[in-house]
Amino acid sequence: MRRGEAGYCSCKVGRVTQKYDLAGVYDEVGRRREQEDDSLRTLAEFVNTCVLRRTIETHADREVLVDATSVYSTLTNGADAGAVAETRERLATAGVPVEEVTDDFVSHQTVRAHLNSCLDMDTGRSGATDPEEVADLIEWARSRDERIIDRAVSRLRESGHLQIGETNVIHSVRVICEACGRSHRLQELLNDQQCECDGTV
Repeated sequence: MRRGEAGYCSCKVGRVTQKYDLAGVYDEVGRRREQEDDSLRTLAEFVNTCVLRRTIETHADREVLVDATSVYSTLTNGADAGAVAETRERLATAGVPVEEVTDDFVSHQTVRAHLNSCLDMDTGRSGATDPEEVADLIEWARSRDERIIDRAVSRLRESGHLQIGETNVIHSVRVICEACGRSHRLQELLNDQQCECDGTV
C-alpha cells in the first residue's frame, strides 16, 4: 500500500477522500474489494455517495435534501433530465457547491487505477469481457461526453452565439445490429445478451 505523509495516496481517490476528511472511506475501498468483492462501479458509488453526504452535512440542511444516496442516484441516473436539473437546483439553493462536488466524483476507472497502483491489488480477474465492467466503461464515457457537450452549449449561450433558454443535454447510446438493422438501447441489449435475430440474418 502506497501512502503519502498524510496517510493518503496521491491519486484522485486519495485526494478526494483527504479533501473531504474521509479516512475511513479511503481504507474501506480496499477492504470491500478484497473481502466483499465489490465491483468497481459499486466502489465508485460508495466513494461518491460519501463525498456527497459529507458535503451536504457541511453546507446544507439535510432535512431539505433527503438522503445522500437518493440525491446521488438522481444526479447520476441521467434518465430524467428534469429530475436532475431540479435536484441540482435544490442543492445549489441549499448552499451545496454542485459543480465542485460533482467534479470530485470518481469513476470506476479511477477506482481501478487506485486499487492497481496505490493498493497493489489485481483487478484484472473480470477483464474487459465482464458485462458490468463494460457497462461501467460505456456509462463513464457517456456521462463525460454529456458534461462536455453541456458545458460547450452553455458557453455558446452565455456568449450570445446561441439563442436559447437554460439547457440540459441528454446523450444516449444505442447499438445497431448490422445483420438486421435493429436499434437497441444499450442496457436492454446487455440484459437480453442478444439481438432478436441472433446475429444470423
